[in-house]
Amino acid sequence: MKKGIQKAGHVKFTLKHDDLDWPTNSNAYDFGTYHNRGMSIEISKEPDSTLHLRMSGSLGLDFETITPLLEGCPPVLPVAVSWGRGKVHLYINNDLVSMLEL
Repeated sequence: MKKGIQKAGHVKFTLKHDDLDWPTNSNAYDFGTYHNRGMSIEISKEPDSTLHLRMSGSLGLDFETITPLLEGCPPVLPVAVSWGRGKVHLYINNDLVSMLEL
């Protein structure tokens, strides 16, 4: 990740699938790429119930995280990424799951 990001901001989106048990079943899902505010976020769910996010874009952010999805995770899952003051925060289901200092 590049140092010295001056801007602050956030993106929010929702993940959902017709398979209501998608967060914790043994299937892999490719949610494609979310584009917003000059950045791209590639999103996939792995068979081991982890959510894989790769973020890159014009703000100089190159960020990758693998986050376990817990049993009881809802089938409609809010995701948010915020950045500013030298940090990037990842929220899944309104819980802070990852923080990276730049």
